[in-house]
Amino acid sequence: MLQFKAALSLSALTVSAAVAAYVETPKAEPVFIAASQYSVVLHQRSHQWLLLSPDGNDLNVSNAGANCAAQAPLPNGVWLVSRDSKNRPVLLAPSVTPLPKGHSGQVSLVECGDKTTSGRTLAVPRAMLNWLTQSTGAVYVDE
Repeated sequence: MLQFKAALSLSALTVSAAVAAYVETPKAEPVFIAASQYSVVLHQRSHQWLLLSPDGNDLNVSNAGANCAAQAPLPNGVWLVSRDSKNRPVLLAPSVTPLPKGHSGQVSLVECGDKTTSGRTLAVPRAMLNWLTQSTGAVYVDE
């Protein structure tokens, strides 16, 4: 009987330790390293683009005064610069970018003032749009 109680106590301790380790362990979040996984950062609140240069001469570009219409914010995370089936520029969310329920993970990139689009879009000044589609593979979107 004493051995049974000891074994039961030991089992309870093992289960308690496992539960405590599970509860106390923070959820693993993706870690992104600037200029290795992305070369552009979009700070949505300030409408600032930060172009990360390999030589350390980073460049800030603002679209606040570029007549870009306000749009719904993008989910934070890394977005890949790509093209859709009609060869239009888009941002695609890889699996590490958390998306709200129902989000397709694709956002069209359009020039500021473009009124011909529908759905999820991100309006960008023409020069920035050209730079994104020709010079980078990924953008980190931040609040």
